[in-house]
Amino acid sequence: MAYVYRHIRLDKNEPFYIGIGSDKTYKRANARYKGDRNDIWYKIVDKTKFEVEIVFDNVDWPFACEKEKEFIALYGKKCNGTGILANLTDGGEGVVGVKMIRTPESIKKQSNTLKEKYKNNPALLELHVKHLKEGSKKRKYGKESEETRKKKSESHLNRYKNGAISYNLGRKGHNQKKVYCIESGKIWDSIKKCAQEMGIRDSHLGRMLYGYRKNKTTIRYYGDK
Repeated sequence: MAYVYRHIRLDKNEPFYIGIGSDKTYKRANARYKGDRNDIWYKIVDKTKFEVEIVFDNVDWPFACEKEKEFIALYGKKCNGTGILANLTDGGEGVVGVKMIRTPESIKKQSNTLKEKYKNNPALLELHVKHLKEGSKKRKYGKESEETRKKKSESHLNRYKNGAISYNLGRKGHNQKKVYCIESGKIWDSIKKCAQEMGIRDSHLGRMLYGYRKNKTTIRYYGDK
């Protein structure tokens, strides 16, 4: 199964990249992976932090490809002046379950392309190569050991035990707590339901309720009533 994700830049609270993934071993690895991104993506990330938002989950690959193309067409691309995304293609060209095999010819061709692209800016070429090398070192293949999975689980629990905003890890958290409106008194069973009715992202509302951002809404946790 596949998923569609967006990278949200937190300085402007807007998407800047659309992607798809199909992680069989490492859930969400493609979405959070910082290697092998393009120069526009890196320039944005150098300026601001970002978060990952899963738009569609557990969908088939053709559906994910179509949605990727729809979102890229909707937001437009920076490279051709049509919009705000760092994507360089129109999307939908990925192939699931196929590992790319690089031949010496393809490596040489890529090297010559980069040298030609940055022939007037050696410093930018060096930075680009650095990003590629760092991304390659961080990439993981194969199945995780039981010990590694246990360490990751403990790390996640320690990270979020004090109420920090987390991704959906399959457990009840801040997003399932009741919230209410201090003006109307209306109560929602979760932040997600409230955010959907208000037309905003639940993660954005969650950050305001936890005090990471100024709360400009009339929504509060029900426990604070």
